[in-house]
Amino acid sequence: MKNHKHLKAFSLIELSVVMAIIAIMAALAGSTLLRSQPRIRVRGDSWAIYQALTKAKFLSINENRPYGIVFLHQPGASPQDVFFVFRDLNTDQVYDDTTNGPLVQCNPAYVTGCLEDPIYGDITPLSSSIYFRSVLGNDMTGGATKMVVITFTNLGTIAQIGTFAANTILLQSSVLYDIAKNISYQGGIKLDMASGTATRLAPVPCRVTGSLCY
Repeated sequence: MKNHKHLKAFSLIELSVVMAIIAIMAALAGSTLLRSQPRIRVRGDSWAIYQALTKAKFLSINENRPYGIVFLHQPGASPQDVFFVFRDLNTDQVYDDTTNGPLVQCNPAYVTGCLEDPIYGDITPLSSSIYFRSVLGNDMTGGATKMVVITFTNLGTIAQIGTFAANTILLQSSVLYDIAKNISYQGGIKLDMASGTATRLAPVPCRVTGSLCY
C-alpha cells in the first residue's frame, strides 16, 4: 500500500495573525520614515551646499580667478531659499547684479552696461520644507530679501576673512519631528575661515519657538 502524505497548510487563524503582524510592522516603519524625513532632508541640503562651496573653492584655485557662492532668501507668497556659484569678474568680493534681479542674468550683447557676475551652473533651491536659519551670523528669515555672499581667493581662502559674525551656515526644517514637544531639526555647514574648508554639521533636534530653533 502507498503511504499518503498529509498536506500541511496554514489555518485561517494563523494567516490572520501573520497579516496582523505585517500590518503593525508596516505602520511602525511608515511612522519612523515620516519622523526621519526632516533629518534626511536637512542632511541632503547640507551636502548640496557643501558641494557648492567645495566647487567654488577649487574653481578659484584651478582657474586662478575668484569664484563665490550666493545664499539668497526671497520672501513672498511662496518664499524660497536658493544658492548658486558665480564667477567674480572684477574681483570686488561681491555678487554684481545690475538688473536688481539676482537670479536673472542680463546679456551684455543686448543690455548696455551689463556687468553682472555670471552664474556658474544651476541655481539650487532648498527642499520645500527647509530654509536658511542663518548664514555666517546673518539671520536669513523674515519678510525681506536677504543675500549673503562668500568669495574665495586663488589660494582657496575666504576673501572676506574677519568680516562675518559666525562661521556656520544653518538650515532648519519647517516640518516638526515631534509635534507634541515642538521639536524640529537643524543642521548645516561649518567653515574654517582661514583655509576655506567646509565641514558638514550633523542634523540635531532643536526646540522651536515661534518658527525658529533655539
